[in-house]
Amino acid sequence: MVRPLNRRACLALLGTIVVLPASAQAQQANATRRLGVLSVTAADDAIGQTRSAILVEALAAHGWKEHGNLRIDWRSGAGDRARIAGLADELIALKPDILLAVGTPPRSKSCAGAP
Repeated sequence: MVRPLNRRACLALLGTIVVLPASAQAQQANATRRLGVLSVTAADDAIGQTRSAILVEALAAHGWKEHGNLRIDWRSGAGDRARIAGLADELIALKPDILLAVGTPPRSKSCAGAP
């Protein structure tokens, strides 16, 4: 049998709901978050640089500033599958809050005949 909330319990619940988001935001504002970005293109690739700039601008528009409350660990694989795998392991070891992989690596020679 479910008992209805009494007035005190209801007010306590509402107070918790109102106060909780403010305290969560205060903790988040002081914390530096870590983003790992793995790109399959070379670091000096013009398209890759444009994508990176757009990412940084979009994050900044939402309050996430690189070298402020956000640290971005950039890794570029230059299309080399073995290197990309190693860089992915490296980024995972850094324990980012978010890991973003951008692009599709080229097909290997063993897949060249596949449709």
